[in-house]
Amino acid sequence: QRIIDNANTKSRQIQTSTMDYVKDNLEDLEDQLTEMLMFIQKNKKELDL
Repeated sequence: QRIIDNANTKSRQIQTSTMDYVKDNLEDLEDQLTEMLMFIQKNKKELDL
């Protein structure tokens, strides 16, 4: 039973670490996409002038 408990604990740790990693990467991607969109909108307005 101890082996199973240890495996379950390790599994939860891996899952938590994975979710944190994915969340951080998605937040970074969102920030980059937001910056790109702002850049595009700014330059598009300049072309319309």
